[in-house]
Amino acid sequence: MADEAPDPIPREFCHAFNGAISAYLVWSPGEPEPQVSLNWKPFLISTVCDFAMKFRDPMPDGLWYVLLSAPGSGGEMTDRSYGSAARYLAGLIREREKQFARLD
Repeated sequence: MADEAPDPIPREFCHAFNGAISAYLVWSPGEPEPQVSLNWKPFLISTVCDFAMKFRDPMPDGLWYVLLSAPGSGGEMTDRSYGSAARYLAGLIREREKQFARLD
C-alpha cells in the first residue's frame, strides 16, 4: 500500500487511539462525537482514526479484543494492526452517527 507509514506508530498516536476506543465505548445518544487529546490538542475520534490508518504496527491483544467486543458493526478487521483497527473503529463511528441521527 502506497500510503502505509514506513515508521512505527508514534506513542502519542497509540495513546490517542486507545482513548478513541474508550471514548467510543461511552458515547451516548444526544452527545456530539467525542474528542480525545493528541499532543495536548483536542481531535474528534474519527480524526484520530484517520491518523492511525496508515500504521501497520500490531495492537496490544487486550485492546484488540476490547475493540472487537465494542457495540456495532464496523466491518471486519483484516489483521491486528493499528491501521486495520482504525478502519474498523471508523466504521463503528459512522454506524453510531447514523443510529443517533435516527433517534433525533
